[in-house]
Amino acid sequence: MSRHKQKHGLKLRSLFLWHRYFGLSAALFVLVLACTGLLLNHTATLGLNNRYISSEAIHDWYGIKPPSDTVSFQAGTHWVSQLGDILYFDNRQLTESSNGLLGFVLLRDFMVVAVEQELLLLSTAGKVIEHLKGMHGVPAGMQAIGIDREGNFVVQGNHGNYVVDENFIEWASSGADEISWSRLGKLPRSLYDQLVRLYRSSDLTVERVVLDLHSGRIVGNWGVFLMDGAALLMFALAITGVWHWARRKR
Repeated sequence: MSRHKQKHGLKLRSLFLWHRYFGLSAALFVLVLACTGLLLNHTATLGLNNRYISSEAIHDWYGIKPPSDTVSFQAGTHWVSQLGDILYFDNRQLTESSNGLLGFVLLRDFMVVAVEQELLLLSTAGKVIEHLKGMHGVPAGMQAIGIDREGNFVVQGNHGNYVVDENFIEWASSGADEISWSRLGKLPRSLYDQLVRLYRSSDLTVERVVLDLHSGRIVGNWGVFLMDGAALLMFALAITGVWHWARRKR
C-alpha cells in the first residue's frame, strides 16, 4: 500500500472517529429536542396548556412558593380561603380575586362569600351563582358580614350595618343588636397542605415545562447556551458525515 493511500486511510479513520464522537455527544440532545418538539406540536390535542404540574420537587426547582399569609373563614363544615389572589372553597379553586377576603356565611338556600367591594353568592354545592357589587346595592366600604338573630344577612359598611331581603335586591339599615359576624379561622393542617399544593401548581403548566426543556431554560440561562452548543454539535455531525461520505467516494 502506498504512503498516499495510508495517509488517506488515516484521515478517513480520524474523520470517522470525530464523526462518532459528535454523534454520541449529540444523541441525548437530539432525543430531548425530538421528544419535546413532538409534544409541542400537539399541545392543543394533548391539553398541555391546561394540565398543571403537581410535583413539589419541580415547584421547588422553579422557586414557586405559597404566600406567607393565608386568610380563611369557616361556616358549618365548609371553609373559604384565600392564598395570594386565589379563592378556594374547601379543597378546590373557587375563583381568582385581587380583593381581600372578608367573610363567609351559610344561609338557608345558599352561601355568601365577601371580598372587598363584592359579594359572591354560592350554591349549596359551592358553585358561584352570582357576583354582586356596588351597582347592585352592596354597601360601600364593606368590612364584615354576618347573620342577625332572625337569620337575615347583614353587612357592616362605612356608615353602619345593612340588611338585605332574601332575594338580595333591597338593602336597608339594620338595627339588630345581636349579629353573629363571620370571623377568621385556622385551617386544618391537612386542608392547608392541599391548598398549598393547588396554589403552587396553579401557574406551572406541562406546556411551560416542555418548552423550558426544549430551549434548555429549565436549567437556567446557561441552559440556552448548552442547547446552542448541541445545535453546533449537530451541525458538525452533518458536516463530518457528508465529508466522510465524499472522501470515501473518491
